[in-house]
Amino acid sequence: MTDPLSPLADARPGVTVGVSATKAEPALRPHKDGIGTYTAALLDHLPHHGCRPVGYAWPEGRAQPILVHGSYLPHSYGLLTAGQMLGLVRPIKLNVDVFHCTDHMAFRTACPCVITLHDAAPLSHPEWASPRLRRLRNQLLARAGKLGDAYIAISQAAVAELVTHFGVDERKIHVVPNGIDPIWFETEDSVERYVRLRSRLALRERHFLFVGTLQPRKNVDRILDAYLLLPAALRREHQLLIVGRPGWRSEVTIARLQAMRDEGVIWLNDLQDDGDVRALYRHAEALVFPSLHEGFGLPVLEAFASGTPVVTSNITSLPEVAGDAAILVTPENTSEIASAMQELIRSPNTRAQCVARGLLRSRQFSLDRTASGTAEVYRSVM
Repeated sequence: MTDPLSPLADARPGVTVGVSATKAEPALRPHKDGIGTYTAALLDHLPHHGCRPVGYAWPEGRAQPILVHGSYLPHSYGLLTAGQMLGLVRPIKLNVDVFHCTDHMAFRTACPCVITLHDAAPLSHPEWASPRLRRLRNQLLARAGKLGDAYIAISQAAVAELVTHFGVDERKIHVVPNGIDPIWFETEDSVERYVRLRSRLALRERHFLFVGTLQPRKNVDRILDAYLLLPAALRREHQLLIVGRPGWRSEVTIARLQAMRDEGVIWLNDLQDDGDVRALYRHAEALVFPSLHEGFGLPVLEAFASGTPVVTSNITSLPEVAGDAAILVTPENTSEIASAMQELIRSPNTRAQCVARGLLRSRQFSLDRTASGTAEVYRSVM
């Protein structure tokens, strides 16, 4: 019997797809962000759906590390983009049937091009981004809305943003939601790893958790404010762990995190092992993720799959991802956030209901389904 995930199970011709893999290359990006995780998942799962992915990365500097997923593009992003905008460089010919730009760093290709635009936050909320070269960066970002034969939105909520801020023809947009890696459902060594983590990092037994890059749209300052609204006795029993690296305009937030250690707030910006992060998810009292803007919101699914209840926002893509499995709050309202955190501690019924619904919800978002939908988009432009 043929494996249903095997390319042999698909009678249609195979597709050789170039994938912009810079953010998924371990030597170039040892700590993957959301786009890197998305790209790496496609590279792993597309072969099960009649596609042969070939990674292409942007050259950066003179010393070029060996790549895992493919080869380098012929020019740096800056040189190639400038050359194409000035009409000096022709569309790049690659030995592939279709090219998939998994981020906004798009360029003209001789073959059909599919572009995933994860969100339009830098264009819709420029105040959240660094002012340095903002106009140029936003022009380059908006340019991606003109170079694709088809576009992938990772949520229904993102479609309107792509139309409004990128100028994408809505008829070219395909919604293909992100998926959750099966490793998040695994419980092996979770307890032992968590015990070691607590000892190494001097953590208390219980904690609330936030995971994400420190930047204004992640709303970390209001998480801190909400935590301070909790009763002192509850805070003595539950630390607040903030797991994330510094991002744009995070200086004030970082200063607060460092000043609040005695209040029970622990900033972890250097966790090297993904297994450690999964252990913190699995043993958290709740993931607190009241983001102001998300194209998808993968941490919500990661918490669901870990059996951890979630407090998240009632705006952008987050209600779409969370469904009825999380407590939804107004992200600007710190009292709502604090009340939701308390409810998950003090109401076993609410907690149990969120955990059960979260596990069911997370299983609806598989990487196999993401890769299958993406492969269909490739075939639509060939």
